[in-house]
Amino acid sequence: MHPIVPETTKTMKPATLNLEGLPEITLIPSRGRHKTISLRIHDNGRVALRFPARMNIRHAVGFIRSKTKWLEKKLTAFRLASQTQEAKGFFEGKPILYLGRLFPLCLDLTQQEKGGAGQLVFTGEKFILPAHLKDAAERLFLCWYKKAASNILMPAVKHYGAMMRVIPKNIRISSARSRWGSCSSRDTLSFSWRIAFLPQDIIDYIVVHELTHLTHKNHSRAFWDTVGNFIGDYRTKNKWLRNHHACGPV
Repeated sequence: MHPIVPETTKTMKPATLNLEGLPEITLIPSRGRHKTISLRIHDNGRVALRFPARMNIRHAVGFIRSKTKWLEKKLTAFRLASQTQEAKGFFEGKPILYLGRLFPLCLDLTQQEKGGAGQLVFTGEKFILPAHLKDAAERLFLCWYKKAASNILMPAVKHYGAMMRVIPKNIRISSARSRWGSCSSRDTLSFSWRIAFLPQDIIDYIVVHELTHLTHKNHSRAFWDTVGNFIGDYRTKNKWLRNHHACGPV
């Protein structure tokens, strides 16, 4: 998929760019005499590209593509660090992984002041946790991820199942650590709740992969041909999963 981009960035303000297999990238054109181009991962996990304002945007995109392997390696290291650093501690600004992106955790003191019970909330931009529930954060996030995984997977299985004309006998959300998904001999599909960590296009690939096992119980040529009919770039998705295996399911 090729992004639609303007020819130049002469009047461009900071914007975002989405390239397949990479997180959202913020484009920051530099004014004045700034002539260098740089790619940076910020403390909150967001990726930013700073480049001369007069540079053709396609050159900037080409630079990002040339740094894909470096960027994936750095993001993998960053995610592992965010998982291990104070893994059981939940603090203001802690990066929380969801759908391939990191969102900050905000501890809300107001609900405690009002005496409300409160709950974990995701706004689309950040996670908000009442400060007085901090000690229960691990349990609350586990429940939230399981529900989120179900909300993501059920429509995807229904959508691709209809396209592929297959129906699983059962769908379950598991706590599997060794695999993202599986298909049993009785046609039950199981998915780890940790699948909610992944980008949506990777989740779609996993869903199609497991749905294909309803027809092909192996990884034969026929199996991959079927996967390719619905996920044209399945090899790229499969490679992405292998490269990011260290990030989960853990």
